[in-house]
Amino acid sequence: MSSSLSITKRTRKKRNKLGTSIESLPHALLTEVMAQVASTSLVDLSRLKLSCKYFLQAADDDFVFEHASLDKFYVVWPMTDRHANLFLMRCKKSGNPEALYRQGMHNYFSLGLTNSGFKLLKRAADKKHPEATYVYTIIMLLCCGSQFKKQGFELLSSLKSTYGIRECRTKIRAG
Repeated sequence: MSSSLSITKRTRKKRNKLGTSIESLPHALLTEVMAQVASTSLVDLSRLKLSCKYFLQAADDDFVFEHASLDKFYVVWPMTDRHANLFLMRCKKSGNPEALYRQGMHNYFSLGLTNSGFKLLKRAADKKHPEATYVYTIIMLLCCGSQFKKQGFELLSSLKSTYGIRECRTKIRAG
């Protein structure tokens, strides 16, 4: 009986040493996990980053910033909080559709930087951001001449079938 017990203990010890640890996972997988967490909650992302150095390293990838959710991130331009501003700029640089949309709206409508605002809105629309697609399409239909009207109507009809124009308008007005 005691020999059986000692074999079991040895087996358990071996399994613990050979078991999967976070450090043995590929960086790409950790980055994907961090991006999934970032897409739902920045608070959970912060907590996960604090849990171990491997998550902290993975969280610094552009892929994570591209997928970070900014839904609960209140933005008043110009940003006075340095850390929040750096975070938003990193998201924009990484191609985060919401950050591109917000900066595009600010540039176009608040600062009068119509060219840069239009380009940012186009980048966000290319990433299938619904509100950016709506605003980009309306600007294209109203301001860009007849050669863009066909493309604008195609974008508007695709938006109508996938997301809904009324929802876009409501969300834009609320924002």
